[in-house]
Amino acid sequence: MSKNQRLTVHGGKSIEPFSFIVLGRPAPQGSKRHVGNGIMVESSKHVRPWRKKIKSTAKSLLPVGWHAILPVHLETEFLFARPKTHFNSKGELKDSSYSTPAPIHCTSVVGDIEKLIRSVADALTGVVYEDDSQIISLNSLRRYARTHESESVIIRITPIID
Repeated sequence: MSKNQRLTVHGGKSIEPFSFIVLGRPAPQGSKRHVGNGIMVESSKHVRPWRKKIKSTAKSLLPVGWHAILPVHLETEFLFARPKTHFNSKGELKDSSYSTPAPIHCTSVVGDIEKLIRSVADALTGVVYEDDSQIISLNSLRRYARTHESESVIIRITPIID
């Protein structure tokens, strides 16, 4: 296979989905602000390094010949560290015996899920797929990391064959 060939189908079937984890605090890609002379920059200083980390991780783990030119399904699972208020004085997670037990899912302000997805989708453009317009379906979850987990995003891309 030459460097210019892009493999997404093998023997008439979809290749295996491509999955990987990017460690670090997920950064939502929000609005841009105008800095003059028609130049727009990201409002958050955390977005650029986060997208760069996603892109470099994807490049380093990309299976040989994998690059989608077909529609894809994108799955993301964003994991965030729990705030200290979720733990009791012994450092244990508050359970249902407390008046306000620690929740499983992030409902506090840790990033709008749509903006979190946008940072991932944009970072993967040109690496995992040609353009994020190829994403025709997605499934995403935002939750708190369990004891053995770190802040991260779990990403899975599946080519769709009609």
